[in-house]
Amino acid sequence: AQSKNVWNEAPIWSVEGGAQFYGEAIGYTPFDKDLSTRSSMHSQYAYDAKDFLNFLYPGKSMKELLLLNDPAVVKTLMTNLERPVKAPNPGGPAYLLGSYATEVLVALFGHSKMADFYGSFETSKDYRTNFQGVFGITLDSFYTKLTPYLARVALELNR
Repeated sequence: AQSKNVWNEAPIWSVEGGAQFYGEAIGYTPFDKDLSTRSSMHSQYAYDAKDFLNFLYPGKSMKELLLLNDPAVVKTLMTNLERPVKAPNPGGPAYLLGSYATEVLVALFGHSKMADFYGSFETSKDYRTNFQGVFGITLDSFYTKLTPYLARVALELNR
């Protein structure tokens, strides 16, 4: 049985972004050939990130920040979507950045590894150790490797 604690222990970006990614995969991906639905939804989440971003990078938009292609910026954004979250209103950025991160994890490691990651909370609440144990890479290294992908998908954002 799935641990009841996974949703309280896993990084917010993984919980909300995983839900967003899988919702997209079965919801609109089959008919969204021009990616307009994806772009619209992701642009709204980027807009919803304004309070979160103003706390971390005043006056910057999600698109601006991701287009910097800067691993330090991505690490700051992602670590502020782990636990505990200190920045306000993390929902939009967690859905957006988490869905992108989940997309990359699934592409590289497959759905079964995502299930293994969520299942790892049965025996450990330490999400950093769980992540490295399942994916064989530290979260910080993952954030660095995720950076160029985020810069590329930022082009789909309207704002």
